[in-house]
Parts: sequence; structure tokens; C-alpha cells
Amino acid sequence: MNLKKFLQKIGVFTLLVYAFLYISFCVFVFFTQKNLLFFPSRELFDPPNNLSVENVFFQTEDNVRLHGWYLNKNAEKTVLFFHGNGGNISYNIEQIKIFDHLELNALVFDYREYGKSGGVIQKEEDLYFDARAALNYLLEEKSVDISNIIFWGHSLGGAIALDTAQNKKAHAVIVESTFFSADEMARRNFRFLPVSLISRFHFRSDLKIQNIPTKILFVHSTDDDVVPFQQGEKLYERANTPKHFLEVSGSHHVIAPKSQELYLSTVRDFLEME
Repeated sequence: MNLKKFLQKIGVFTLLVYAFLYISFCVFVFFTQKNLLFFPSRELFDPPNNLSVENVFFQTEDNVRLHGWYLNKNAEKTVLFFHGNGGNISYNIEQIKIFDHLELNALVFDYREYGKSGGVIQKEEDLYFDARAALNYLLEEKSVDISNIIFWGHSLGGAIALDTAQNKKAHAVIVESTFFSADEMARRNFRFLPVSLISRFHFRSDLKIQNIPTKILFVHSTDDDVVPFQQGEKLYERANTPKHFLEVSGSHHVIAPKSQELYLSTVRDFLEME
């Protein structure tokens, strides 16, 4: 065998090795991507004594028992809050304090696999089952009219809030630090992967946003280090009117102190807007 043919064979062999490794990695991501999206914690911290919250439990349509906290302010309006992909409801104490400050009732609940909620997340639809169960709890157990419900979500929770709020005449929708779609975020973060082929969690808020029939407020930080500011802008452009966009500063999880007063006043005015 001459040198040229030998090098050609080596080149083909190397290419096949790289192809095998690439395909193997894609298969690995396909089956383990849940661990790249969800970071649940079972460790649940007690809420502060000055917050009047009660432990509540309810069942999903596929028979999973979920846990949440219900903040009772004896208010007309009630928030259904969808937290992000990490921790559990006890990581959202500051958010509950905001509801308390705004004199709003609120149901803050854990998806399956988070906190005291049972079950395991296996597919995207599982999160929607959980969301519908939480909504039904408010409608049936707390006798809250849909017109008095505020769907409110942060980050991944914004995508779940938008899915749940579709075609419902709620009082309002608020989404904070929310992405255009999970597919677009994946393409941004993993440019070398065939996202459309291997993704199992799509969260297509870019399509669902057009099915929101009520007023909607977008809150996004220009400093967001997880979900780029432009993602929120693109989602806002797709939304129906009436809509409002609030630009704040701070990290993905914490609004900067200089923006907090503007944030609270904007939310209050938005919720009072007809």
C-alpha cells in the first residue's frame, strides 16, 4: 500500500470516528436533556412567619399530587404563579412578598419533582398537566372566577403561564425574563447541535403568545445573563394588544434596587388598567 492510499484510509477512519462521536453525543443529549433544563430541589424552606400562607395539595389529571402555598389577602384578584426551572417554591419568597405588598392573593405551586410535589417530569406536557391542575384548584376549591386570575410566570415559568393562559379571559398575564422559545435558546447555546431533530422540550411561546386574549405585561432586564433581553423583545412583538414592555436592570433572578420602585408601580398600574 502506498503512502497516499494509507493517508486516505486514515482520513476516512478519522472522519468516521468523529461522526460516531458526534452522533453518540446527540443521542446522549436527546435522552438526558431534561437534566439540562430542570434543576429541582426537594429541600423546602419554611416561609417567613409574617406571610399568611397555607399549605395546599391537589391532583393532576394524570394522578400526580402537587404541593403549593396559598397566600390569602382576601383580595378580589388572585395570582397563579409559575416559577422558573430551579429550586422550588421556597426559593421564591421575595416574589411572594411582592404579591403580599400588592395586596393580591396568590397560589405559588411546585411542578412535579419539585419540593413536596410528587411525580417525575418525563415530557413537556407534564408541566402543562401541573399548570392546569393548579388553575382548576383556584377555580374549583377557591371559587376564583377566571376574570380575576392573573397568570404570572418567571423565565421557564413564563412559557408555562403562556400555555395555560391561551384562550382564557383572565384579568391579566405577566411574564418576566421569558424566552421566545426553548428551541431558539437551545440553538443559541448549542450551535453545533441539530436542535430541531433532538429537542424533546420546545416551549413554543412564540406561537402561543398570539392566543393570549387579555392584556399582557413583559418584564425583562437589559442585564439578563441567562435569557437575552432580545428574546423578551421578540416575544413582545408577537403579542396582541393591549400589551406593555417594562425594561429593568439587574440579573436574571434579581431586579436591581434602582428598578424596583419602577417595577412595583408599573405592575400596580398595569393591573388596574381596564
